[in-house]
Amino acid sequence: MEWITPKTDWKGYADKDGNYQGDYFNVEDYNRIKNNIKYLRDFAITLYKDFTIGDMGQDKEYTDYPYD
Repeated sequence: MEWITPKTDWKGYADKDGNYQGDYFNVEDYNRIKNNIKYLRDFAITLYKDFTIGDMGQDKEYTDYPYD
């Protein structure tokens, strides 16, 4: 597993009609965060006593969204 640079340029605003315009949190964001947590844990146990983290499941796909 390798580190994936976090997204730090989130943008969002409401247009003149009140509709959201900007970034949405999606499966790529979720998978990046989940896998970076695993990377940090794997790195940390090279320095400290072994510890576990909860299972966060498999990477997600767009088909995992509960709506169309």
